[in-house]
Amino acid sequence: MGEGGTKCIKYLIFFFNFLFFVFGIVLLGFGIYAQIKIGAYASFSSVDYITGSRLLIAVGSIIAVVSFFGCCGAWKESKCLLGIFFVLLLIMLGLEIAAAVLGYKSRDKIEDNIKKDILKAIKEYPGKDKDALDDMQRELKCCGASGFQDWLTKGFQLPPKSCKCEDASKDQCSKYSINLYYKAGCADKLKTFLHDNLLVISALAITLLVIQILGMVFALILISRIGRGHYA
Repeated sequence: MGEGGTKCIKYLIFFFNFLFFVFGIVLLGFGIYAQIKIGAYASFSSVDYITGSRLLIAVGSIIAVVSFFGCCGAWKESKCLLGIFFVLLLIMLGLEIAAAVLGYKSRDKIEDNIKKDILKAIKEYPGKDKDALDDMQRELKCCGASGFQDWLTKGFQLPPKSCKCEDASKDQCSKYSINLYYKAGCADKLKTFLHDNLLVISALAITLLVIQILGMVFALILISRIGRGHYA
């Protein structure tokens, strides 16, 4: 591989660092979204989604810094900066694999605790989770953990207003007394909502891993070329 080939590697590192930076911004944005949206439902699962969303924000910010080292290292043909870039990518790769393993192990915990925590919030209603519970029932168009009957079995004469079918189709509603209430329970709705968001995170993570590995490979090739003095 001559000078032209090394230039190609250099430009590829620029390209992958640009992609890396873009994905960092995407993760940062999704982390902020998760902090606001998913965090509102954090009371209904023992899994710490707030920490997860903050982790996404942190990772997105770190990626921007790492991509800076990669671009500077390639531009200045600096073995030191490229080495730092490679090591940071390697550390991030290890942390991402560890986070993926922990997330996989906690998937059953999500399923087990959601229904229990919603029923607990109903029992304590109105309590500290009142606003979160009402918002969830309105936004996800659901009522109770398994249905509006959960409110009745907990001693309430009627479900709260947030359970009323005010902007839903008739097939989403069940009639009780003189009102229509959301038919679906919130436990299944919340599981689907969280799983959909986790699928987005998984897709982003896989794409990010591919970019990282390619970036590490090209960084090593360029370090090797600089070390042999094939590129001035």
